[in-house]
Amino acid sequence: MGLALRLLLGFIGTLTLAIGGVGLANIMLVSVTERTREIGVLMSIGATRRAILAQFLLEAVAIVTVGGALGVAAGWAVSAFPGHAAAARPLFKDSSGAGDVHLGISAFAVLTSTAMLEAVGLIAGLLPAIKAARLDPIESLRYE
Repeated sequence: MGLALRLLLGFIGTLTLAIGGVGLANIMLVSVTERTREIGVLMSIGATRRAILAQFLLEAVAIVTVGGALGVAAGWAVSAFPGHAAAARPLFKDSSGAGDVHLGISAFAVLTSTAMLEAVGLIAGLLPAIKAARLDPIESLRYE
């Protein structure tokens, strides 16, 4: 695959991760707001700030892990589809088969994208987790 195509796909992947991180952060902030009373109850019965922080970070990582697994499964399914190269043959106008497009997923790509996805999940979940951990238990119990 050419360098330009790799750079384009890398840019698209980076943009997708960034947009997904913003979306995850928004979802987690809404989750903190909706669960303010629950957080207050947990803190009033002895949960530490660190436990609340860990709970929300674990939730963010779980969300991105499930999303990543579904994405890898979908990518594998698309690349394993037998007719995927037939659609590209007219572009190459080559009847020898040398210009066929063969899609594949490398283990390196899966591991790299998983590591980056988990990092984005941690970073995106950090602000909502910190916000949840800093809530005042008394004010949280009064929250409607």
